[in-house]
Amino acid sequence: MSCQALVQASTLARLADLAYGKKRVLPYGYIDITHDSHALAKLNLTPALLNVSDDHFRARVFSSVQGSITHYVVAFAGTDPTNAEDDEADIEQAFGYDTSQYRDASSIGYKLHLIPSTIPIVLTGHSLGGGLATEAAFYSGRPAVIFNSAGLHRNNIPKGVKPPSVDAYSVDGDPLTFLQTRMRLVLSWAAFSYLPAVTWPSYLIFGDPLGGAIPPAYGRSITVPDRKVARQGMLGAMMDRHSIGRVERDLDQLRIVLQCR
Repeated sequence: MSCQALVQASTLARLADLAYGKKRVLPYGYIDITHDSHALAKLNLTPALLNVSDDHFRARVFSSVQGSITHYVVAFAGTDPTNAEDDEADIEQAFGYDTSQYRDASSIGYKLHLIPSTIPIVLTGHSLGGGLATEAAFYSGRPAVIFNSAGLHRNNIPKGVKPPSVDAYSVDGDPLTFLQTRMRLVLSWAAFSYLPAVTWPSYLIFGDPLGGAIPPAYGRSITVPDRKVARQGMLGAMMDRHSIGRVERDLDQLRIVLQCR
């Protein structure tokens, strides 16, 4: 991993964190234009497209002037575990069903598809937000950088489009990534534990329909080494590894190790 890619990932992880609506300092040089109708019009977007209260869809747009060119980042919020709409989007999309939040993301992607390619736009998101960013990437043709992301089911990938560039970062030990990449084995093990009289081939057959249906994160997989947190229990550590805060800390630590400024 190059220092340039690592620095970009670190910046985008912070913006993905901000997509949740948190109030914190923006990365240097970035401004939040989510509620600026005039600035959003340059991307064919509106504030209403970025916040759909009926299905809890949330996205934020940031801009940064680099030299003489304005760069844009569209960041999609991930799962709020206490919100039923988010949970529904996670579960139903994983099994190939169409959901309103993914339709919202595809609408944004289509709007961005109409923007000249000379205007730099990157999509990002964490968890559910990573899946939404991937969906928008397919419809827009724009690159995405995602973190501990939900997978995008093949049923929800538009047909006949060029696959987008997607870098999928995951913290080593992230539980969502583990489940999405090893669900077939997990379900087979469950069958072995509770149905001991069944043969091994049957365990694998049992695990295949559900485990094979749940997709891993789309794109080029990049594992981020995880730094253990002192005095953190096993369950707490497992859940924390999925958080965007843990992603940011581990990326920052990797920057120190690789001496990336």
